[in-house]
Amino acid sequence: MYEIMINVLRQTAYELIKFFKIKKGYILIILFIIVNAASALNNNVKSSKYSDEEEVLLKFYYEKWGDTYDSANDTMINLYYSMVTSDDYDIETDMVIPENIREQIIDEKEVKDMMTVYYSSYNIAKNNEHTNLMADSRCWHYLFIEYKNINMFLCIMTLIISSIIFSADKGKGIEDIVKCTRNGKRKLLPAKIIAVIIMIILLEMIRTAALFPVINTYGISYFSDIPIQNVNYMQETAVNIGTRQAMAFLILCEIAGLIYVSLITGSIIISNYGKAEGFICGIIAAYVPFFLLNKNNGYTKAALPSAFLAPYNFLSEINIYRLQYILTAVIIIGIMFIMEAVYTHEKSCS
Repeated sequence: MYEIMINVLRQTAYELIKFFKIKKGYILIILFIIVNAASALNNNVKSSKYSDEEEVLLKFYYEKWGDTYDSANDTMINLYYSMVTSDDYDIETDMVIPENIREQIIDEKEVKDMMTVYYSSYNIAKNNEHTNLMADSRCWHYLFIEYKNINMFLCIMTLIISSIIFSADKGKGIEDIVKCTRNGKRKLLPAKIIAVIIMIILLEMIRTAALFPVINTYGISYFSDIPIQNVNYMQETAVNIGTRQAMAFLILCEIAGLIYVSLITGSIIISNYGKAEGFICGIIAAYVPFFLLNKNNGYTKAALPSAFLAPYNFLSEINIYRLQYILTAVIIIGIMFIMEAVYTHEKSCS
């Protein structure tokens, strides 16, 4: 068993070398990085970043007015109402403008905007039994909704890479020769599957890194681990997890969905069909259920592994979808066993 594992790992390394060096796969990775970098820069340009004054104001409000519902002073909330409902309210006050920026020219709109952010976090804490914390959670909200739909470019790139790796030795007779060698059948397919999973993780890391300008939109200091119930549309979540755990959950879900569609592609290719057929079947597995069942959250409720390609809706009721998690694991493992059976039974040595 130990020898087989070593052989599989060596073959995995060889599969990755073939992809990057022989098949020029590094070009695809460079393209993926460029597209995601452009997207990240575009997000940063479009975003309404806080000004330095706004960041100072918001930090001041949480420190002076309280960062939990219990500590928030009703006088401050009344002050908020007076401020946002009056066009001629005097903002030159110790309660509204911190001393260190009082000498600067302060835009009244900035003050109102930051007071509104503070009040919004106050309102969430007031009406939520799961959290007492008041925090600006908009960066988390915008990060989470990136997972509301299937990331088309990520999915397509995964299927292209999968089809290249699974078909690398097809049509040249190399695969048949390897199958006739000692442990050849046992190591070749597992090595290809592991290589594909490694590439999926690499793509996911690049995709996640491209989301970080969203964090910069609201200042890196606000990227703190807070209860998920502080995030918009997550107030009803009945599981006590933090936002960092939720983000990790979304990433793992997306990886699981990508593994599923890549295995669909691989299973078609090893069944003596071409790369194009494998790619098309992967696209069908990803998108047909999404378009058919994406009404009334039906896509998430359906026990399909492809639902993990758009896992945002899982967040609101993480503990409710345990059956989907189990079925997804069972389906993915089942596909691997079927692929192994087809692969090893396909041809005998002559």
